[in-house]
Amino acid sequence: MSAEFDKDFIPIWCEGCNKQGEVFLDDLEQPYFVICPKCGWETSSVWCPKCQIGGEFVASIEKRPMSWVCPECQTEYPLPALFYEQPVFLYLEDDLPDEVRARVRSPVNSRYSIGMKLISFTGFVGMMLTFISLFARKWEMAGLCFVLTLAILLAIGRWMRKYSNE
Repeated sequence: MSAEFDKDFIPIWCEGCNKQGEVFLDDLEQPYFVICPKCGWETSSVWCPKCQIGGEFVASIEKRPMSWVCPECQTEYPLPALFYEQPVFLYLEDDLPDEVRARVRSPVNSRYSIGMKLISFTGFVGMMLTFISLFARKWEMAGLCFVLTLAILLAIGRWMRKYSNE
């Protein structure tokens, strides 16, 4: 495996190929000019030290601006003089070696997966009970089923938001 793939990485969606890719970087907080070697699509990877956010924030990159503005704090940052002369290449996931692809694909969060199953099951059962009650002309029961289903779905949603990022 190449030393290139041992570096830190960030995912970037190639708008030209319409596929997921990764860039492998020495320092995630430094600005990088990114090119897809398959289609030539260009983007950036920059980091705002004030907001602690990174992304593809260089506007109108085809015009080769020498600065970028953070969308959160509106701070303008200069780009390095050789920014466009030293690009990093986007590796599409399909083109990565198997062991690298396994490393960059994050494992599915098991709590998130359980939460999605709970939401699907609860929604299905709750709506079925609501419809059965409606067809039986039991209006109060239908309303109760509907309200309880929504309450349970909201509780599961809050649980998922709280624990899905662990």
